[in-house]
Amino acid sequence: MTPTEYVIDRMELFKRVVHQVRSPLSNIFDLADAMIATKKDLLDEQTLEDILAIQDSAQRSLSFFDAIVDLTSIEIMGPRGAHYGICVALDEATRQIKESLTARNQSLSVCIAPGLPDVWFDPEHIARITSIFLSHVSSVAPHGSEIGLSAYLDLAYITVSIGIGQGIATANTLKTVEIPSRDTKGFFALELLTVDRLLTLHHGGFWVSQDRNGNARYHFQVPVNGAEENRRENPTD
Repeated sequence: MTPTEYVIDRMELFKRVVHQVRSPLSNIFDLADAMIATKKDLLDEQTLEDILAIQDSAQRSLSFFDAIVDLTSIEIMGPRGAHYGICVALDEATRQIKESLTARNQSLSVCIAPGLPDVWFDPEHIARITSIFLSHVSSVAPHGSEIGLSAYLDLAYITVSIGIGQGIATANTLKTVEIPSRDTKGFFALELLTVDRLLTLHHGGFWVSQDRNGNARYHFQVPVNGAEENRRENPTD
């Protein structure tokens, strides 16, 4: 067995171990989801909040394990890219988050600028990045909120923006703010590391801006021509 084959074999073993840990967490999440869907009208407010807290903790733990697998896979496999329309990845990410949004009575507003060119990327990687930001925004947004997902051409990049409220079709974000290193549960830091590694492989970047209501909006971009020298660091208006 070559060194590369050995590493891949260890990676597969690691994935199987993580799967065994994820299974009971998935069951907890699904049970909480079922209780909310079928017993919501029978539950008092405190009980409902407790169930939602359990569901949220299970989801964050699942995201934690997914991030570990992501980081390990990135180091071993790298990107498997080709030229795609950005909607290929965004559609997959919205499919993954749909059930979670429904459980929180949240809606998703998608705004894709017309005429976006195909660009080189790994659709699994870009879908994962989008899913991380969507999940985080959903977890901090109030129940019943609208989540906005946008994609538009910004100079030599396709930029994707995610935040509370309707999506935006142009680069009209407000001031750049400090990227959070962790959320109250401590899992977001690892997910941001995953995002950073994935976008580095795509010669892209990400940043956080703040809307007029003080809500964070997350942005990431991939270059249209793949040239790293066009990357913008922490762009502002």
